[in-house]
Amino acid sequence: RPDRAYRAQTEGYDRYVARAWPPAVSYLSKPYGAEPAALSARIADIQTLDGAVRVSQSDLEKFCSCNASWFLSRALGVEPMTRDAELPNERNLGLLYHAVLRDLYARVRDEDGVFSSKRLADYAEWAASFARKATSDHAEFRGPLAAPLIETLARRVTDGIAGILELDAKHLDGYVPAYLEHDLSFSEDGVRYYGKVDRISVNPADGTAVIIDYKSGKARGPSAYAVEEVEEEGDEDSAVLGDYQIPMYVRLAEQSPQSPCRGKRVGEAWFASIKERKFKPVVSDGEPFASMRKKTFVTREAFADAMRVFDSGVKSFADAVAGNDWTRPKGLDRSVCAGCDFRAVCRYLYSVGGRS
Repeated sequence: RPDRAYRAQTEGYDRYVARAWPPAVSYLSKPYGAEPAALSARIADIQTLDGAVRVSQSDLEKFCSCNASWFLSRALGVEPMTRDAELPNERNLGLLYHAVLRDLYARVRDEDGVFSSKRLADYAEWAASFARKATSDHAEFRGPLAAPLIETLARRVTDGIAGILELDAKHLDGYVPAYLEHDLSFSEDGVRYYGKVDRISVNPADGTAVIIDYKSGKARGPSAYAVEEVEEEGDEDSAVLGDYQIPMYVRLAEQSPQSPCRGKRVGEAWFASIKERKFKPVVSDGEPFASMRKKTFVTREAFADAMRVFDSGVKSFADAVAGNDWTRPKGLDRSVCAGCDFRAVCRYLYSVGGRS
């Protein structure tokens, strides 16, 4: 202790030397297990249903990147700091697209039974009507300047949906929009799978089902589903995917009791890019995209590796929930931590040499 110091300094120094050494850099360095009981109860409350572990594609995307990231964001509700400014219409544009497309294709199904390219002009008028209603009903659009803003946004939504209608006229003419943005779920081996698929269109002639997910922004390509081997210290190599959305949707479509194609092999899963006005197939067994110069999609058989990694990720997540294990993966590259929204809470990067 310094001989000449103020009282506050000496007390602070005493508290410092009394600390355990080396000090703990992170409280995420080992599994919590059953303690503390309140934490275990919270995890069980938010992530289990009738004893089964609930898992969605967003859970897997966050967890398979880093256990600690899922724990901080989902279990503790820590929100990432953001400095990006967005206009309300941009932020909510995707929600408006989804709402209008859902209502539009429900009317197509109710009135025509199947999508008919001969009715494209009528569908466009319906889309415009639904777009005006959706934008005018939006809670953020109020006040004297609301009318021109609503009209501008309604035109933009209508134009985007016109591109989807044109795509369906080319590739899905005569298909039934059988499933429209409802929850799908099923339980297996102590896991409750759940999610919401934007649309499943079915060919009434042969039963071919097409999973379609709308994207108002950038849609990921098949490269996001290429298997990436990750070396874990002291363990065998493990594998991850860049995205878990399509594997989850395929599993839900094939096994959920609510799905129109339950028990059948789904060989078509496409993103529908509203901005680019084109379908971007990830999985395709049929002929709709046979003429593409560069086939970036894979067959359902070739997609088996991605499904295997998906199943492995589900098991790892269920094990982590059971053991309350949210420790950072040992083989995770420091560059991932450097770009993490929760680095100031996890504090792995604050340890010397990346070791706590």
